[in-house]
Amino acid sequence: MTRKEATRRLEQMALEHGHKRKHYIKRALVEFLEIREPLMLHERRPQVTTVHPALAQISPRLSKFPN
Repeated sequence: MTRKEATRRLEQMALEHGHKRKHYIKRALVEFLEIREPLMLHERRPQVTTVHPALAQISPRLSKFPN
């Protein structure tokens, strides 16, 4: 869909339902963010399998020494 076509469709909806074009743009943006934001935040976070990943690298070395 081109920008011109999207603008035309938004104007048509605005005329039919009595809202301004901005109303539909904001509504679509909020809906998009509500759906996509949790997915995007989940992808960005590193997957940590241990409580302290830095200590996980050290613990095999510590087992070499007797108590």
